[in-house]
Amino acid sequence: MYLYGITYDKKCVVLKTFSTNNKDRTVPFAPSDVIPRLVMFLEECKEEWGFARNVFIDSADAATIAEAQKSKRISNLVYEFVGAWKKTKNVTRVQLQQSWLHTADFLIVDKCQDYIDEMNVYGYNENGELEDANDHVIQGCQYAWLPYKKEIGNWEVIKAIIKGADSDE
Repeated sequence: MYLYGITYDKKCVVLKTFSTNNKDRTVPFAPSDVIPRLVMFLEECKEEWGFARNVFIDSADAATIAEAQKSKRISNLVYEFVGAWKKTKNVTRVQLQQSWLHTADFLIVDKCQDYIDEMNVYGYNENGELEDANDHVIQGCQYAWLPYKKEIGNWEVIKAIIKGADSDE
C-alpha cells in the first residue's frame, strides 16, 4: 500500500508505504483480509496527508478488486477502487522513474524504508534485462503514478533522457 502526492511544481513524492505478503506467514491472508487493512491505511493517510479518492489495485488481482468494490457497496466507502493501468512496459516505467530521480522530480519520504530498501537492490540481470525479483514494492508504486506520469517533472527533459537511454550512441 502506497500513498503518492504530486506537488504543484510537478514533483512526485512517495509519502507513506505499508507492505506485507504471505511469504513468511503461517496463516496466509486472503483478499477479504486486505480490504479492512487497506481502508485503515487510507484513513491513516487522510489524517496525515489529506484525502486521496483514487485507489489503484493491481489489475491482475481481480479477487482483491472485487472485494474492494463489494466493501464500497456495503459500507458506503468514499474511495474509488480502480484496476491499475499497466500498459506501459516495465523498462519504460523504470526509465521514467530513473529520469525523475535524476532531475529530483521523484522524492521518497525517509520513513518509507521498505520502498527505499527495494530501490537499493532492484536492478538488471546479467543479460541486461530487468530482473524479475525485488520489485514488488516498486511495481505497486508505479501503478499509482502511471495515470499521472505526464504531470510529473519536465516532460521534454524526461523524453530526452529516455531517448538517450534507448540510443546506441
